[in-house]
Amino acid sequence: MNPVLPLLFVILSCMGCGESSGTDNPATDSKGEQPYESYFENDGYLKPNSRGLIIRNVQFFGEDEAGTIEGFDLDNRVSLDDDEISCGHADSVDSSGNQGIDNQLSAVWNNLIGPLVGEATHALIKGAINEGRLLLGIELTGVDDPLNDDDIGLMLFKGIADPDVGTFGLLSPNQTYYVDTAEPKSVIENIEIKDGFVEAGPVEFDIPIDILNEYFIVTVANGQIRFQMNEDGSAEGFIGGVLDVGAVLEEGYETNASAEFHLVTPLFYANTDMWPNADGECRGMSVAIRFEATPGFIVHYPQAEVVPDEG
Repeated sequence: MNPVLPLLFVILSCMGCGESSGTDNPATDSKGEQPYESYFENDGYLKPNSRGLIIRNVQFFGEDEAGTIEGFDLDNRVSLDDDEISCGHADSVDSSGNQGIDNQLSAVWNNLIGPLVGEATHALIKGAINEGRLLLGIELTGVDDPLNDDDIGLMLFKGIADPDVGTFGLLSPNQTYYVDTAEPKSVIENIEIKDGFVEAGPVEFDIPIDILNEYFIVTVANGQIRFQMNEDGSAEGFIGGVLDVGAVLEEGYETNASAEFHLVTPLFYANTDMWPNADGECRGMSVAIRFEATPGFIVHYPQAEVVPDEG
């Protein structure tokens, strides 16, 4: 096994979202409106004035030709390369000229990670999405105007479906997806759509890691999401947050890939830029991912324990 293959942890198979920041009340949406009349099995229903999206393609990326990197200012700070808070890693500038961009994974992608595992990573993610194993959904609720609305809700969740794939090898639009109530989700209220643009946080999402038949989950925390809605109901944007490098490595040490995880430990810690401890050592790495999402219908159930039978 190539010793750098554990870097495949960056395959963000977001099988669920992080701890909920709100409660999904099936009786009303974020503006107190009643749901549509149930017409799915087991009283499943669609929320009124809602817009559903399912992420169908993701991409990790590095610095572009202009020297900019997309991402988020996760710590509300513009760090230089001598900043102890970021463990000596300077923040980047994005294509819009915004400073303080935290995306350390992207900073090392072009020269290290991408050439080694980039193509395989993207292929594995695409396969997981198309097989229905990696369905990360976004639901906007209380949407009176899909272009401009100053009070909507956003839910980031794991979806359940046996999806159809189109001729271009991507999920077909306007399919039906169910909310996996067995997995955590992030719910954010009182955000806005401005000219079709949405930005929200904090969100959390989980990363299942599958190496040498060993499986475990780590969480990306302190996350942000932003995207632009298109006229056809699709969207494209970015999602990111902070990966707890120590948690990933500790889990890895207990697997059949222990030797490989020990080998790349110095590389991981050399690129941490978040969550410094009392000794000035950072234990988190900032990450951001580009995504494309297709419209879908998001089905809810009155009782959280009701899960649709996909078999």
